[in-house]
Order: sequence, then structure tokens, then C-alpha cells
Amino acid sequence: MDLQEFAGKCAGARQLDEDRIRFDCPLDPTHTAVARRVGDRLVLVCFENCERGAIIEALGLGDADLTITTGYSPNGHASAPASPLGAVSDTQAVPVAYGVPEGRKPRDPGNWQLEVGECIKGCFDGVPENQRVVLAGHEDAVLVDTVIEKPLALIRDHKWPLWPLPEGLSETEVEEEVRRLAEKAVAAFKDVYLPTQLPATSNGHVPAVGEINRTPVDAWEAFQAIKSDARDYSWKGLIRDGCTMIISGLMGAGKTTLAINLARGWALGVEVLGRLCRRSKTLVVVSPKEFEAWAECIWSWELRGQIFLIQSHLTHFEDAREQALWFAETMEKLGCQTFVLDTLFDFYGMPPNQRGDSNRIALAEQIPLLDVVRSKNWSGAVLGWVPKSEAQAPVARDPEESFGGHTGWSAQHRMRGVIRRKAKGANAFITGRGGYGDEGILDERMLLFDEQSRLVTLGGKFSEYLGETALPSIIEALEGSGWTSRSDLIKTTGKGKNWVHAGVKYGMKTGALKWNGKATRASKYALPDEAEEPEQGNLV
Repeated sequence: MDLQEFAGKCAGARQLDEDRIRFDCPLDPTHTAVARRVGDRLVLVCFENCERGAIIEALGLGDADLTITTGYSPNGHASAPASPLGAVSDTQAVPVAYGVPEGRKPRDPGNWQLEVGECIKGCFDGVPENQRVVLAGHEDAVLVDTVIEKPLALIRDHKWPLWPLPEGLSETEVEEEVRRLAEKAVAAFKDVYLPTQLPATSNGHVPAVGEINRTPVDAWEAFQAIKSDARDYSWKGLIRDGCTMIISGLMGAGKTTLAINLARGWALGVEVLGRLCRRSKTLVVVSPKEFEAWAECIWSWELRGQIFLIQSHLTHFEDAREQALWFAETMEKLGCQTFVLDTLFDFYGMPPNQRGDSNRIALAEQIPLLDVVRSKNWSGAVLGWVPKSEAQAPVARDPEESFGGHTGWSAQHRMRGVIRRKAKGANAFITGRGGYGDEGILDERMLLFDEQSRLVTLGGKFSEYLGETALPSIIEALEGSGWTSRSDLIKTTGKGKNWVHAGVKYGMKTGALKWNGKATRASKYALPDEAEEPEQGNLV
């Protein structure tokens, strides 16, 4: 079948030159398609990327009638395009030159669009293959502005093949048309080189905004796919593969110390807080404030080639998706399976989008990163500060409810742990339940730190340490106050009744306090060196 016979089977067929016709796509008449003769083959292309096999079938043709390709193979026959950018144009266009080639006929708008498309395609073809994924991660507007420079320059300089302009298209309309074609080319380029984003299926992780497969999946089949990954725990019962754990606390509560211990556990494959860590290399994004502390501690443990640090301000990007791509490439380059963000806010910096409430901003900016973690089966710990409303709550909320106040950024993480500062130098640790199969630390436990080894361990239940923890605040309240009742101690310390009762009881047991021997409201307490309480005189 030659080109003319093929044109007879198409609606809206119009000849562009001796080798090409344009016609209405049979799948959607609003789409424009082009057929071109390449040797003894016919090449079909739809500018809206309609499926070529479906176009052939809709025309009542088969492979015996024409070959559906857009390039050349080594044997001289046409071959399938390497990317959707091949749909913009093919490799048979006349190279850009000064002046109009001899014998070349003036082209109509459709012919001119093809030449613009090939010029834009050439911009992408010149990018080395190993750099295309990174390039695709840039914002659409940046890519479009870059690739339109070459065709606009040719038009400004009145150079072939983009000059002269087709009839009916004024110079004032040129840039708009070139930009429209560039936007299509950028979208096609990203279709090929951006990682495919799959819908999230568990643990609250939402798929990244971008090239998303928006078709719902069967829940049973989704879990079968997850199950086939043989997911285990990088930190037994607490951090599952493909998931993250948030560790929060006030400044100075010991978040970084715990995270350094966790990275050590991954490096050596040993227990941390009584839970076994699976051996792996770890990437740590750390604030400049904590960089030296991390480096010095890891050096003291002689953990070479296991833990990799980068200062957080070096990981800031204008777009969260571009940041996620950098993260994925860096993890793979270093061979890491685990990571630590110390802290989450340092990792992201100031979000570029300030619109919407804080919940939306905090939740949305994490989506691309968490989706990469899930799809790659990595796992990690993310550190953060508690909001003021949480830190000052009279009764500490359950870890599952933490950050339910002014921002809900912790809701994106499967397991949530909190370091609670009980008194100076006394901290406790507790986690939520996590997801199905997780084994959280559900009883508040004392978090103990050894100065010599720099290791943290879990003590007993915090209730067993309450008196010991509370005593220093009781002693501080009694200094210079003489004999003081429990109600006054509650006011002075700002603590609850149980706190004061436990501290007084432990102080009496250890001899750190003394009691006036009276019961109920008449009970008073003082330091051991305090003079005996004078007897109250009889009322007259």
C-alpha cells in the first residue's frame, strides 16, 4: 500500500509534501496524526500519543499493510521509537542550515509544526542518557523555557527550516505555538524518564504527585505484591521495610543520641533498646548543628564506610519531587538501605508553597520522599520537635495522637515514638502501636544513657523510676522554704499530685527528706538539716 492508497482510508487527509500526509486520528477526530513514507515503509504518528496499534486496527489495516515505527534500525528498516519524544518528529528532517535548501517547497502550518517539534526534540536528544532522569525531575516551566530558546532563535534570525513562517501565523503568535509544542515534548520526555509512581496501598503513605497511575487496584492483589517483597524489619518490631518511624521530643531530650545509636545498630547488626537491627549502610541528613556530634561519635566507634553524612542545607530543592529523586540516586549510589533525617524540618527547609494551612503543607511535602522509600523497600528514622501545645500539655497524649495540635506532619509515618523529658537528665521513651504486625514499646520506659560507651538502653517502666526522677525537683522546691506541705510543693514545682507524692515518698525512703510526723493536711516536709518544726501554740 502506497501513501495515496493509505490516504484514501483516512478522514481529513491532507498532503504535506511528497512523503507525508496528515489526517484525523480515527480514535479521536480532534487529534492530528501524520503518515510518512520511509523507504518501503509507512510510519504513523499521532501527536496526542494515541496507541499506534489501535490506530491501525481502527483503520481496518494490519501489520502486513504497513510497519508502525518511527525511526531506522541497522538493517535499514524502521524501528520502534526509544521514547515518546520520537512522536514529535522523525530523523528524516532536513538539518538546520542557513537559507532555504534548493528545491524545497514552502510548507503549510502542519509541516512547520513538525519542524518545530524536531528542533525541540533535538534539544533532548543531546542530553547524555545518564543525565536524563535528573533533567526530567526539573519543573515543567524550567524545561519549557529552556527548550524553546533554539527554535525562537532560528525564527528571530530568519533561518530555515523554521523560516519563513506559515501563512496565517503572525510573529506575535509564534512563541505561543512554539511553547505549546514544547509543553507536549516535555510531558512526553517525563513519561519516559521519571519513575512511575504507583498508588500507595498501606500504612498511610500517599503516592507522589506526578506521573501517577490513577487506576484503583484490588486490595487483595496489592497486598500479594507487598507480601512477595518479603518485607522484614530493619529495627525489629519498630521500623518495617518500606516504612518510617518518627522520633520526637523537645530540644535536648536525646533525639540525636538515640538516632546515632540506631545508625550504629544498623552498621553492626546489633540490638538497640533491646530490639535487633538488621545490618545495613545508612544515609544521614543532619543539621549543621549536629553534624560534628554525629561525625565524632561515629569516629569513636570506628564505623568506617557504614554511615554517610550530608548537611541538610545541601539537600534543599525547589521541588519535593526533585529532592526525592536526589535522595533515591544517593541511596543507591552509596548502597544504603536505611536512613536518618535529623531533623525532618532541616531536611526540607522552608517549603516553597506557603498556601494552605500548616497541616496540608507539612503532609504534602513529605509525599514524594515517602513514596520512594516505600517503592524501594528502604526504611528509616525521622526526627522532629513536638509542637508547643504538645510539649506543654498537662497530661502527655498517647504517641498515636501526638501532633494532633497545630500540625499533623507526624501522621505520615507508620510508627511514632516520643522521648519525654521528665526532669533534668531524666527521659522516658514510648511508642504507638504502629501498623499490623508491629510491636511497639507501649509502656513508658526509662531511657538510660552511659557516658563512657555513649550507648542508650531501656530501663524499667517509668513508674518504677518516678520517685527517683521526681526527688530532685522536690529538693529544689524545699531549699530555703523550710517546712512545706504537699499542696505547696505542687504549686512550687508545677507538677501533679502523683509526681509530688512519689518524690516525697522516695525522699523519705532514702533519707533525703524528713517529715513532721503528722497526718493528712498537717503533714509537712523539709530537708534533713532543717530545724524541727515549732509546735503551734494553744488557742486562747
